[in-house]
Amino acid sequence: MHDLNYAKALRDYYNHPANPVHLNRVSDKAREVDMQSSQPGHWRWELALALRRALRGKRVLEIACGTGVWTRVIVDVAGFVLATDASPRIQLDAYDLASAPGEFDAALAINWLQHVPCARHAEFLDLLHRKLRRGATVFIGTSHRSAEWRADLFRPPGEPDFYSRRTRPDGCEYEVIDNLFSKEELGRIFAPVASRLRFRSAQAYSWITYETTKRRGGEHHARKEKDAGRDAR
Repeated sequence: MHDLNYAKALRDYYNHPANPVHLNRVSDKAREVDMQSSQPGHWRWELALALRRALRGKRVLEIACGTGVWTRVIVDVAGFVLATDASPRIQLDAYDLASAPGEFDAALAINWLQHVPCARHAEFLDLLHRKLRRGATVFIGTSHRSAEWRADLFRPPGEPDFYSRRTRPDGCEYEVIDNLFSKEELGRIFAPVASRLRFRSAQAYSWITYETTKRRGGEHHARKEKDAGRDAR
């Protein structure tokens, strides 16, 4: 699937007012998040605790924040949070972070990595790290998928990415990249650009944390060319 077409389809799916995520009352969702995040043992409490520990006092750049569920969890402990999303309300694309004001010493992305095409992992990380100070903390989390969800994933012939079919209440259908990652796969993606890389799997989410290392400009392009050559063999 062409990157531009896919990016447009992803925005159309998530931003459409018929998407269920927009049908929840903001005040009701906020109360739900606050209650679950403060309830020891709840899956949201587990992730909230890890987020607050990792990002306390940091100047945080949050990618693909959606409705701000996880922004709400960290905003009172972080030093500063710039929550971004490619939505009509916020309009800052994860592949175009140059316009994000200032420099950051932390980054957060929950349920975003699985939607990034495999071919763009290195590009995305390069763009993200350009906005971060050396030694910045990065927290990336993905939700666990049920057996039923996994069974419905499909991979088009010749493509490295898995997709799920999504249907909006208005009947429009979308094919959304929904990759799954093992601990080893995450290591291969992040180890070349990270130090102090850690992995954790809990009730409902898995996440990694790491610190950024200094990178040479254009490094991700060289790695993409190397990977492309290896895949072609």
